[in-house]
Amino acid sequence: MNLQSLTLNRRRRRSAAFTLIEMVLVLAIIALLVGAGVMKLTGVMDAGKEGAVKADITAITSALRLYAMKAGRMPTQDQGLMSLVQRPTTAPMPKSWAPQMKDQESLMDPWDNMYQYRYPGLQGREFDVYSLGPDRTDGTEDDIGNW
Repeated sequence: MNLQSLTLNRRRRRSAAFTLIEMVLVLAIIALLVGAGVMKLTGVMDAGKEGAVKADITAITSALRLYAMKAGRMPTQDQGLMSLVQRPTTAPMPKSWAPQMKDQESLMDPWDNMYQYRYPGLQGREFDVYSLGPDRTDGTEDDIGNW
């Protein structure tokens, strides 16, 4: 082999491989695309959680109405939503009690807080069932309820 063919082979190998700078640029572009995708999906996740809360509140409201039908009135504020999962020890108690909700986890919102129950409800409502929302603070704008 002569010197000229050896130099030509080296040039071919260098041009066939990626340089470190090229690889870093490709990785940076991929990271930017993934970051943009995550930012777009954040709003979708929040909307999904709000939809889940509304569905949960509808289910809890139905369970409370069934409880009231069996007991003659709604659970007291002290009994709360746990009366839908565990047999209450104070009146009003349904004559034939059965759990209205599957378990205590079914009373948890997507942000891992218990749904709140207020009896009687505010502003003339019979009762309030609501989630504290993502900020986990009662009485703020992000609360989601049956109102």
